[in-house]
Amino acid sequence: MSETNSETGQEAHGESLSDASSASSGASSGASSGASSGEQANQANQANWRAVQIAIDGAAGVGKSTIGERLARRLGYLYVDSGAFYRALTVVALRQGVASDDALTLTTLAQTCRIVITAPTTAALEEGHQYTTLVDGEDITQWLRARDVEENVSAVSRHLPVRDALIVSMRRMADEQNVVMVGRDIGTVVLPHALLKIYLTTSVERRAQRRHGDLVRAQGDAAPTLEAVQAALIARDAKDAAKMKPADDAITINNDHLEAEDVVERISELLAERLPTPAMPATPTAPAVPQSTSPSEPLEPLEPIAPAGSEASATVRQDAAPKASIAAATAVPATPSSVTPKSAPVPYRPAAKPLPDGTGSPWFYAFVRVVATILLPLIARLHTEGVENVPREGPVMLAADHIAWADIPLVSFRVPRITHYMAKIELFHIPVLRTIVRLLGAFPVHRGEGDRESLRTAERLLNEGEVVVIFPEGHRSGGHLLRALPGVALIALRANVPIVPIAIYGTERAFKGFNYGPFAPHVTVRYGKPFYLAQSGKRRSKEDMERGVDEIMRRIAAMLPQEYRGVYANDPLPSADEVMGKNGASQTIGAGSQKDTQETATTAASGE
Repeated sequence: MSETNSETGQEAHGESLSDASSASSGASSGASSGASSGEQANQANQANWRAVQIAIDGAAGVGKSTIGERLARRLGYLYVDSGAFYRALTVVALRQGVASDDALTLTTLAQTCRIVITAPTTAALEEGHQYTTLVDGEDITQWLRARDVEENVSAVSRHLPVRDALIVSMRRMADEQNVVMVGRDIGTVVLPHALLKIYLTTSVERRAQRRHGDLVRAQGDAAPTLEAVQAALIARDAKDAAKMKPADDAITINNDHLEAEDVVERISELLAERLPTPAMPATPTAPAVPQSTSPSEPLEPLEPIAPAGSEASATVRQDAAPKASIAAATAVPATPSSVTPKSAPVPYRPAAKPLPDGTGSPWFYAFVRVVATILLPLIARLHTEGVENVPREGPVMLAADHIAWADIPLVSFRVPRITHYMAKIELFHIPVLRTIVRLLGAFPVHRGEGDRESLRTAERLLNEGEVVVIFPEGHRSGGHLLRALPGVALIALRANVPIVPIAIYGTERAFKGFNYGPFAPHVTVRYGKPFYLAQSGKRRSKEDMERGVDEIMRRIAAMLPQEYRGVYANDPLPSADEVMGKNGASQTIGAGSQKDTQETATTAASGE
């Protein structure tokens, strides 16, 4: 509460006391007058409120998408990638059969379609989307990255009338809510009046080093040379040069030697410096609280409010979260009345919270297992085969197909060990769920970013003799097996640990319609014999990883019914009995060493 508010409250309180001795109507009149003043103040605040716009521009590969999304999440703003508008229009054009070179029709579509970007729904977060995209009320988020959209969006966005029409939509949306918008010309063209404009730079050498490192980890010896990667970036910069001019009032941040969170922290500080003094809600019915009037002390609301005149009521919290200054300054006024404190906004310096590292809580894990045992008959009739193939001790990777989210608990339900999941970072943004997955020992992965930290966490857990569960497809398939990502093979090769292939099916019918209790779907989980991947030379190559991940998926496909095998439906596959070890021990892949083969046989024998 500000000094001004305290004086107002004390004056009204004094008038109320003096009037009370003569007539109660005086107090009532004073209250009505106070309420009227509060409404007028609120209306004034509503009229003066303006959405906060943060524009982030930069060349390809500077990290603006990662930084923009994390900044928006920290501030509670809407994250907007301007490219989503062009992708959304491309989706509509493809549906209606409009050619990408038909500028006139595309412009008409851009002017008539209502494209809206909103915060991601729970379903969108589960699918790894940073936002939800609506066109005339229909959620088209899942089609924004479709192959035909990727192939046509550049041609669609080249037409200037189309760009002009979509820029109008972007501005309209940014005027209605606080946004963090990223692109290449946001500060100069799309949001020229943004409160804060950031231009990210990174030397082409540093960008090339980062990109080359990601490619080496993903492709091994098959990765292009550092010189080739740098040349490609230089060519891209030349192509985008016309749009890569920073705004005159933009603040340039070079992140050659900064992590994403360091940049987010710096932008948060810059925003706090530029925000207007926040309007703090008054509490007319509460007792007035005296405040320190020292100009050197930032005034923070007390929590809880102490009775007027008490010693505690004159103190100011020194540990109040500075985030309140940003939130209060940017929120739409919705209180009966408000006043303006004299204190300046405090720079936002939240304590950095480390991401979960896979260290779970054994007691919570055991508790959840008991609860799941009670609830399981209501949602699925579970049948497992070959669970004895999972080693009872030592490091092991469980690699399973992914049909529906119910796969997550059921894959390891009958495994008599604590398992650690590599889970998409979006799950750690959902209230309550993030606490549950953390306590269960899950750790996050930033999909599509070459996340080194998740790789290190998985290797550390395996080196500590733990069980790590990975879904190689990267996302839910819906019941038709997909080609997998090479990350699972890379981790297995680096850690040199046995892999247990797992096939799960039937979960696509869980939690649908009346499929509960006696009508719950049959879900089958099959565990194959553990095996090792082997590399053909001293260094891991792209071919090693491709061959390794393909072998993992072929073993999974072999244990699935034909209708679930998807892209592997027509491939020559071993029998399910062979994969599960019913006709002999599993074999090492590729030209592995004799030591690997012996370890495979030993591990397989110990799991029987």
